[in-house]
Amino acid sequence: CIASGAYDLGCQSSDAGQPGYAADCTGTNRGLEYGSVAVDAFCIDKYPVTAAEYVAWSNDNLLTLPASGTTRELQYNCDHPATHIDWFQAEAYCAGHAARLCTETEWEAAARGTDSRTYPWGNVDPTGCNEVNWFFCQPGNPGWPGGFGPSTSVDAFPGGASQLGIFDMEGNVFQWTSTPDPLIAERRVLRGGYMNASDILYLRSWRRYGGYESTVSGFYGFRCCETDSP
Repeated sequence: CIASGAYDLGCQSSDAGQPGYAADCTGTNRGLEYGSVAVDAFCIDKYPVTAAEYVAWSNDNLLTLPASGTTRELQYNCDHPATHIDWFQAEAYCAGHAARLCTETEWEAAARGTDSRTYPWGNVDPTGCNEVNWFFCQPGNPGWPGGFGPSTSVDAFPGGASQLGIFDMEGNVFQWTSTPDPLIAERRVLRGGYMNASDILYLRSWRRYGGYESTVSGFYGFRCCETDSP
């Protein structure tokens, strides 16, 4: 679990103003305003929810699995993140496990840790496919080492684990949060880079994305959080 305390979160001046980034960390590249944020103690899943976990829960509750086109992924990539799950389905899964979706601040605090690191694994840019599943780990790309792509198992990159040993906080798939998008109604904040991220700036742990609540995508997954009661 993550201890309560003040965490330095948000878009940093060293990132703002770089190519493709607004000088004030706004627009499509926005993040939280940089500063110290008080975060209550909470627990977060070590891994994103896997396809196998989601299928088992759906079957136990007599729910309909995501639409055609995702069935094969859910059946055969069992240890990969569950995808093609909209925000409502993700929230229902977490609630069914006595949990909830993480808030945006919880997610970022878990990713950056007590030292406000740039990436979950530290401050060093990713090297090849040692820390994260991103564009350069995809089939057909010049640096592809083989064995990866498009998505990967949730425990495939131990070198990319966070300060507290949390896996897959960047790359692979985006992750739904409970936080409403502050700019666009009916959207929720998504966190984490994804498998097609082609620039390391997309993997910064402060980076915010957004998706409409009803959207299903092979790039959208989720993990759950719980409030850590004393």
